[in-house]
Amino acid sequence: MRGGGVGVCGSDGWGRLCGGNGRGRNVDFGWTDGMGGGRVGICGRTGGIGICGRTGGIGIYGRTGGIGIYGRMGGVGFMAGMGGGVTDGGGGWGIAILGGIELPDEKWAQVNGLEVRYLDWGGDGEPLLALHGLASSAHWYDIVAPLLRDRYRIIAPDQRGHGRTTNADSGYDWQTLSDDLAGLLDWVGWDGAVSALGHSWGGHVVSNFAARYPGRARRIVMIDGGFLDGRLFPEPTWEAFSARLRARDVSGNREQFLGRLREQMRGFWSDDVERIVQTMVYEDGDGMIQDILRPENQRQVIRAMWDDPCSGTLPRVRCPALLVPAGPLPERANSDFAVLRRRMVDAAAAALPDGRVRWIAETVHDIGYHKPGELAGVILEFLEEG
Repeated sequence: MRGGGVGVCGSDGWGRLCGGNGRGRNVDFGWTDGMGGGRVGICGRTGGIGICGRTGGIGIYGRTGGIGIYGRMGGVGFMAGMGGGVTDGGGGWGIAILGGIELPDEKWAQVNGLEVRYLDWGGDGEPLLALHGLASSAHWYDIVAPLLRDRYRIIAPDQRGHGRTTNADSGYDWQTLSDDLAGLLDWVGWDGAVSALGHSWGGHVVSNFAARYPGRARRIVMIDGGFLDGRLFPEPTWEAFSARLRARDVSGNREQFLGRLREQMRGFWSDDVERIVQTMVYEDGDGMIQDILRPENQRQVIRAMWDDPCSGTLPRVRCPALLVPAGPLPERANSDFAVLRRRMVDAAAAALPDGRVRWIAETVHDIGYHKPGELAGVILEFLEEG
């Protein structure tokens, strides 16, 4: 499970997901459970024949050349499944589906001095902007977005410092992040008010965008995010807050990284989830996995969350807003962590002038991996109220 900072990995404590040893930590807030499952031999990593031919060879996913169902950089790639359409894979060609999921077009925008990579699921529906969480990427929406695209045209950017967008040294304050979104909407040609989704930290970004650009936000959905307030923590100090949200541990090589995640998400691990989580990290020169989001940039994000908390932003959100928190598993329902989350959600809901809450029961922070159909249904119901 990817995403968020205060989280629990198989315990009631504070921890990070995705890549820590033992309890580990993640980068926003959320938790992972210990549901069953596993991985069935998927990758021919450095050539060879397999579901994933990562650096050439024949496979369902030929990442850097060779023949594969997805030829990302050169070679002939062909992505079969539901759907169709030929896509450019950076020097090859392909048909736009992988693992039964319709993949979006990759596009680029020049915004505020950044090269912003964004995904576009196409279609003629109403505009819908989708924002990922901290140390995540636009691909977080790969499973959910196809369930919405019949009614909405969805675009999802890699926010500054994330994914393939420029790794800027500054600009992680709410105003600059909101300006980035306004600039992207201008680039795409969406001049009026749009609906927007935000997962985890992305929920904070989308609420700040709505508060700072009220004429451009029609409705917003905060998916297990937007309500984290350090002033409500048991120890409401900067030191405690920043310690809880420090960068997660992604130590180890690719197999170790994926092995930890596979265990944490064993109840809903899939080829698609394996592909998605790898869009958030890179392999350094020593073969070790590193977060794309630099530690110094993450510290700027956490500072903004402390200095300008949601308690000051949410009262200024004038459009209809929906909080979609992840409900805990039954065995954790009365844990200190679950109690604190309910307190923060209640405070956020009370602060919103036109807000409501829709819990998704017995799930995890990355609802889009675990219960994408239920999440899509909640989103559609809210967006179509107006």
